[in-house]
Amino acid sequence: MTNDSFPDEPHIKRIAAALWSREPAGTAALLVGAGFSRNAIPKRPSAGIMPGWNDIYTTMVEQLYPGDSTSDIMGREGPREWLLKQIGATSAYLRVAEEFEAQFGRGALDKLILQYVPDQQFKPGNLHRMLVELPWADIMTTNWDTLIDALFSQMV
Repeated sequence: MTNDSFPDEPHIKRIAAALWSREPAGTAALLVGAGFSRNAIPKRPSAGIMPGWNDIYTTMVEQLYPGDSTSDIMGREGPREWLLKQIGATSAYLRVAEEFEAQFGRGALDKLILQYVPDQQFKPGNLHRMLVELPWADIMTTNWDTLIDALFSQMV
């Protein structure tokens, strides 16, 4: 493959070199985002798929602004409708999480997140295994689930 057909090739080569630069672990660290948990395998069909931030976000918005509609008498959308249109915006996730914590307390926020992270109902997928088998210097994650941790502790 040439750089023209795969523009990230130099970056991949640099990561590969850092991974294999020393034993037993390389010098490359990895940051894994929350979407990676979608690769988890349900232990039983009723578990479905691991929820994403959109699911948690929608629940927080609905609890902060209950009711069918919060539009005013002039038909202008209220905060609930506006926030639900912001799904996918990182700043909206953070803002709503902060507002949720301010309204209901840190304990309620933690409880809600843990409710949406049913990692006891899932097991690490093949991509989880492949990821931890590489000689990363460190793996950091923004995930609340423990699927990567469980695999990593098995390997140590």
